[in-house]
Amino acid sequence: MINHKMRFSGLWLGLGWLVIAVIFYFSLSHHSLEPRTHLPIDKVEHFSAYVGLMWWFSQLYTRTRQRIGLALALLGMGILIEILQGMTGYRDMDAWDAVADTLGILVGWWLVGTRFGNVLNRLDQMLATRRAS
Repeated sequence: MINHKMRFSGLWLGLGWLVIAVIFYFSLSHHSLEPRTHLPIDKVEHFSAYVGLMWWFSQLYTRTRQRIGLALALLGMGILIEILQGMTGYRDMDAWDAVADTLGILVGWWLVGTRFGNVLNRLDQMLATRRAS
């Protein structure tokens, strides 16, 4: 179940799914956001994306079992993207990307337990207050 304390949970969920769609698009298309260098910036991008996804969705799904499922789903998504990239012929499969994804998931889970873990609730309350005015 989604966090029912939020009035705009559907909006937050939709935005999260939009980010996932964008990640799939840029991961599998010829249009890459990454410059072709040998720097490990790609791993930082993977790590950051999965920190953000886990942090975002963990604010919507607050129960531990839901977060375990979310973490496994995001891990599966990262692995699936790597497999699909290997099948494209123009992208490469890289196991280190999955490692960066996994570390990002763990940090995102940790981050939601900090003072930054309630950002969506606060934003949701601000929007609800403005809407009621």
